[in-house]
Amino acid sequence: MSDPFASSGPHIGTTETVSKAMWDVMIALSPAFVASVVFFGPYSIYLVLATAVSATVFEAILAPGTITLKRPFGDWSAFGAGYILGLTLAPGSPWWIPILGAFLLIAVGKQAFGGLGNNIFNPALVARGLLLIGWPAMITEWETPLAFWQTGAVDAFTAPTPLVSGDWSYLSMFLGNIPGSIGETSALALILGAVWLHVRGHRLHRIAFGVVIGTVIAAALFGVDPLESFLAGSIIFTGFYMATDFVTSPMGKTPHWIFGFGIGFLTVVIREFSIYPEGSTFAVLLMNAGVYAIDKLAADPKFGEVSRRTFRTASVGSFLLGATLFVIVATAGVLAWQNTQTSFASARTRSDMRTFFPEARYALPVEVAEDSLRAEEVFDNAGRTAGYLVYSESNGYSGPIRVVVALDTNYEIDGVRIYEELESRTLGSLIHRESFLGQFLGLDPGTRSQATEELATISGATVSSRATARAIESALGFLDDPDDEVDDEVFADLDEGTFTGAAEGYAGEVELEVTVDGGRVTSIEVLSHSDTRRLFDDALGTIREQIIDRQTTDIDGVSGATGSSDGIIRAVENALGL
Repeated sequence: MSDPFASSGPHIGTTETVSKAMWDVMIALSPAFVASVVFFGPYSIYLVLATAVSATVFEAILAPGTITLKRPFGDWSAFGAGYILGLTLAPGSPWWIPILGAFLLIAVGKQAFGGLGNNIFNPALVARGLLLIGWPAMITEWETPLAFWQTGAVDAFTAPTPLVSGDWSYLSMFLGNIPGSIGETSALALILGAVWLHVRGHRLHRIAFGVVIGTVIAAALFGVDPLESFLAGSIIFTGFYMATDFVTSPMGKTPHWIFGFGIGFLTVVIREFSIYPEGSTFAVLLMNAGVYAIDKLAADPKFGEVSRRTFRTASVGSFLLGATLFVIVATAGVLAWQNTQTSFASARTRSDMRTFFPEARYALPVEVAEDSLRAEEVFDNAGRTAGYLVYSESNGYSGPIRVVVALDTNYEIDGVRIYEELESRTLGSLIHRESFLGQFLGLDPGTRSQATEELATISGATVSSRATARAIESALGFLDDPDDEVDDEVFADLDEGTFTGAAEGYAGEVELEVTVDGGRVTSIEVLSHSDTRRLFDDALGTIREQIIDRQTTDIDGVSGATGSSDGIIRAVENALGL
């Protein structure tokens, strides 16, 4: 029989342990883990388990006695923290990043402070912050979701996250079908896990909702889409799984709200005014440093503590007054800064402004000639035009190639960047090279035809090269009058009769017969070709209909049959002598 007087009392008994708490968190994150495998392939399993197991091994080495043969995972805190860190890694991270991250987590984030319970910073975020500072390119190798299952390659296609590109729908961001850290993309999976934590009695929802409120308010204040800020990046992951860390978060209702709000607000500030597109890591670390002050100044008074209640009321009142003044001043500054801006700037535009126009402060949309184009006029501090950003696309070998073209105030190309494409990772990827894109610098609307007519293609990647050139040429016409553009490109002065033309298709020469009657192209028939029949027939049907209907060859090819499309269009032009 146990001795009831072995220790003094009173005590409140509980069955809660560190191991049970860590298992609750890992179970809650299991939907996100599964989603990471679905969207980014089995390499995600390695990233998560390698980080978790490595953290356990380093714990055994650096803290002897915590890991034993009887308890090979100790209290599971090392494994759990590694599990969380692994989910924050990019799907293209090199194999050694999880191991290095696990070492930083245990050595710097945990044991440097004396072990579990003594650390003032979240260990997983300490490791992630050091990785971001020391090896930023290695842990931001984003991949296109589901690309692995289409190609079987781990590094199938690179793509920007929604924080860099605003070209992702709310639904995609909610489900997780977006580029990003493997465990942070699916809002649905993370919310399901948060429900599990709540059911298990982990009542830290005030911190999480504080993060969300801080994010939304800061986004609205700085002219960013609030819903995009909430769904994109790691706000949900941070709010429910990072900020709520038992050791590094404050105690009490009021401190929870203040702590969470500060994290959300700082995340948006760091995103918008630093080189880091994602700011949650450093936001949590900064607020971790302020936990002691928050606990002291905003602690909820206990029953009967009148002086404590008065002190807390004065502290919180001072904080709210200061915050209100800050919001008023910041709002006035932002309104003056943005001048007449009335819509949210997309993440893509903000990123490209920093890249091509460092002196720029805001951008306004420009009405363009074609629905396929999007243009932004960029302004500097004084409200003067600094240049233009034009977004265009054209069908490449494997899908659309999307480019952003930066124009100076004379409408000359000052820079070009391909921000999304699905071309091969071998020859197709060469279109990103400066030696290829540099040939377009200096072109303007008056010389835009040189983009395609004088194009120096990449050997073995002709289709990709031509598609990029067409997108750039199209971008240079963003200010054209749509009616004038159609009039200039419609067939004119065509001779009557039937003509034969040939051009190189995907697998060989394409030969066509084109009939002109009454000054219009009325028929396009195939004489011979060597391309895949199904793809060629699909391309021919679409292109023939468009040429006859619009009386121009200035049309896009058919996605998935770009080589055949180019061959058909060029053969028609050769037949007509264009």
